[in-house]
Amino acid sequence: MQIANLNPRITSEQDKLLNSKLDCFNKLITELQKRELPNNIVLFVNNIIEQINLHNGNSEVLLRVIRSSQSQILNILEEKLQIVVKRHYHYKWFVMGLSVFGLPVGAVISLILGNISYIGIGLPIGMLIGVKFGDYLDKKAFENGKQIDVELT
Repeated sequence: MQIANLNPRITSEQDKLLNSKLDCFNKLITELQKRELPNNIVLFVNNIIEQINLHNGNSEVLLRVIRSSQSQILNILEEKLQIVVKRHYHYKWFVMGLSVFGLPVGAVISLILGNISYIGIGLPIGMLIGVKFGDYLDKKAFENGKQIDVELT
């Protein structure tokens, strides 16, 4: 089964943000067309593409539809097939590093030094740990063929 092409009815050619999102979404669809995906995933993606192709609203509504559709597709790909876009884990673990590692390390440092103003020292440490671990997971996904050649903006 083949994934359908994206042919939205655009009302405004001058909306740069909408055109940028359409290009990004089109790259995602093109990359998915290159892969062998299970039929249920293909049907899901085709249903979303059909909704976008039939959309007659203004550009703001279409922009929201494209954003939510892209998010739905990426979520189901990660959930069912462990397929992610470039730098997915980098961004995810950047935030996780700040909250999971950075705050506790900063709290420990501030307790040891006896001054609460040192709590912010842990944030860059946690950020560095998170980014390095995210980059490792991205590299592993690439080596296993579980990464799509698309970087979201």
